[in-house]
Amino acid sequence: MANDETLNATQLLTLLTAQRDEYVRLRKLADRQRLLVVGEDAEALLAALADRQRSVEALAAVNERLAPYRREWTRVFAALDDASRRSAKTLLEESSELLSSVMSSDREDAELIGARRSAVSHVLSRSETTGRATAAYAAQDSNPAARDTPLAETHA
Repeated sequence: MANDETLNATQLLTLLTAQRDEYVRLRKLADRQRLLVVGEDAEALLAALADRQRSVEALAAVNERLAPYRREWTRVFAALDDASRRSAKTLLEESSELLSSVMSSDREDAELIGARRSAVSHVLSRSETTGRATAAYAAQDSNPAARDTPLAETHA
């Protein structure tokens, strides 16, 4: 039984390390994403998002393998020796911090993209108004009667 628990502890720590490493990768991809959002490089951003999707899928696979440990977490954690317990705790804390950091970065990116979208919408709205005014002037220019009427008379 002790060998089985040792094997389980080793497997658990291997999975927790893989999870942490995938969060490190995801953090690096979030940093890359930020640069691409700021740089407005849509094509490279789509490639980075595809890389992130693969990383999320890898995390899902690790989490699936961790599920049996999570279901019995109290018992599993209590059965670990002190060194394994410290290692597991450290790996879980690192993973949690990395996930929090990625989520925060994603919120900031979403806000940046939203602000940029609003700015573009505003510019397009102003452009549409300018376009209508230009069209009205063009229509007046093409109407000889309107062109010969003094400005004061057209508003009277």
